[in-house]
Amino acid sequence: MLTPDKEVDYLGRLGGTAPDSYGPGQGARSSTPTSRPPTLVLRLSGTTNGRLAYQGFKRLETRTGTEMADMALGDEERRISF
Repeated sequence: MLTPDKEVDYLGRLGGTAPDSYGPGQGARSSTPTSRPPTLVLRLSGTTNGRLAYQGFKRLETRTGTEMADMALGDEERRISF
């Protein structure tokens, strides 16, 4: 399973988070129009986010027994943004 914790934190800082008064949703990323949906998609995709791509290949390695993570090695810090 991918862990987009850093990406979720970034998106929360970018678009803001829900106020504490929302109960179960407190601290959740805001869904206001200013939260830039293209940025959300690009940050959470393994195609445009090297860190998530590397995580995905590592997961596939454990499932298949075949080395794959080397395809994304060195790209963990690369991001495509809008």
